[in-house]
Amino acid sequence: MSTQSPCLFLFDGGVEGVEEPPLSTFTGELLGAISAADPSGTLTVELRGGLPALSDFAAQISEVSTEPKRSGYTQSHDMALFRLLLWDMAKSLGEEPGAPDPRAILDVLRLGREECLALSDVPEHIRDGCDAALKNCPGYVGCCQIDAGNPIQRRAFYDGLMHFALIDDGAVIQQRTVEGDEHWELNGARDFKPNGLKWIDQTYGLIPKAFRLQKSPLSARGALSLDRLKRKTHITVEGRVFRALVSASWTDRKGQSYRFATAEPGNDILQAILPEGKFTDYLFNRDHEKGGAKAAFVIGELGFDPDDWRYLAAQFYDGLLLSEPRDLVIQHWKDGYGARFNVLVEVTSRIGKRGVMRTGWMLKPQALPRLATAFPDRADSGVVKPPTPPVLEPRVEDDTWWADLFRLGDEHGRAAHAATLPTPMLLEDFGIVEEGECGSARIVIADARRGFARWLVRTGVGDRGYKGGAAIYCNLPSQSIERASAYARAFARVLALNGVPSSVETYYT
Repeated sequence: MSTQSPCLFLFDGGVEGVEEPPLSTFTGELLGAISAADPSGTLTVELRGGLPALSDFAAQISEVSTEPKRSGYTQSHDMALFRLLLWDMAKSLGEEPGAPDPRAILDVLRLGREECLALSDVPEHIRDGCDAALKNCPGYVGCCQIDAGNPIQRRAFYDGLMHFALIDDGAVIQQRTVEGDEHWELNGARDFKPNGLKWIDQTYGLIPKAFRLQKSPLSARGALSLDRLKRKTHITVEGRVFRALVSASWTDRKGQSYRFATAEPGNDILQAILPEGKFTDYLFNRDHEKGGAKAAFVIGELGFDPDDWRYLAAQFYDGLLLSEPRDLVIQHWKDGYGARFNVLVEVTSRIGKRGVMRTGWMLKPQALPRLATAFPDRADSGVVKPPTPPVLEPRVEDDTWWADLFRLGDEHGRAAHAATLPTPMLLEDFGIVEEGECGSARIVIADARRGFARWLVRTGVGDRGYKGGAAIYCNLPSQSIERASAYARAFARVLALNGVPSSVETYYT
């Protein structure tokens, strides 16, 4: 395990009275503080500086384009994820001994005024001496130990910063340019004690081992940060397609020109369209001219009941959500450019028989992915295995069936509610509210005169008379609108996979 003690010196570049450019000013102040705290020149460290790369973790591709001999993409950011990362990093940095209050760190990060300087390994007495010397520096926020076992913190506040210099034998060591020029002298380097500034030839990014921050095993706090990042990161099918297109653009030699942008966000419950006729008239129709052989495989070999097509459709859908697109092809429609791609899914019938199917999807401009075809495949790599689908066996839709459907939807809703990580909310006169914005959500099923909506009203499980239909409210113990929305959307997803259309509405409280 590493015994290094990397350290971040955090500054607020927006404070009045800080000389421009602020990072240069703060660099001079820190080098002066090191000179005072380490007069004998015992430090052997790398100095890095700049802005933390936290936004990289929340980046999303929103448009891709190519032209002959060039390609590009537009990047946007998931701001809910970004705000969560700001809070998590402020908390993790502020937990270390001697660090500033997490709220002080968060205020600088959220306002985008942070300037960072980091050292790869600083003994405690030198760190404390630098911290004391910088207390009177305008804009100084404080000194934080960097958890090298927290990959998010390390990348944002050390690895992602720019290399400034090495410090060794009482001197600041900077590299000449490739041409041999001594440019970009650090502020305060010439007056560094005891041995000032030293120039060396360009090393092309190779840092001697004695100065490097070594790799560290994942820390407990690092695992918590990674878990929060994972739970908050949501990549749509469209996002996976764009990511694959960006990767493919580097090897594409066809010279095809296109521009493909994300669709406007909608209120769709499912992320894809699963045409009923594609199953009932094609994959489950032994008499179909082209689909008969596929129906023989689905019904005869795998044992799917002809009336149980939704059980197969749900597995196709989950396979789409879990898989990276393959065999990706750009296609032009009258409304613009889109894509066709395949997904390999291992499907399982209710009697336990398994088989691999290649599902083909088309993603038209400003539209959801749509199932185009499916057929048996013998592939054994790149195959996704979806979970057991939340689809009831087809039978008479009586009170028992509706009650089972409600229980299934509620079960999945509760699981989604528990798994959701709200974006913390900052109230100026109160502080951080970790449950985030306050509100709730409801699932709305139209027309209470029939079907599931009628059962909800008749049994009192749902709210009567909501826009002529019925509504199911999230009544779980939380004030978080994000948790309530997750409950409602997971419940509505179960309804959709079972053929019951609904919508989700959220509201603030």
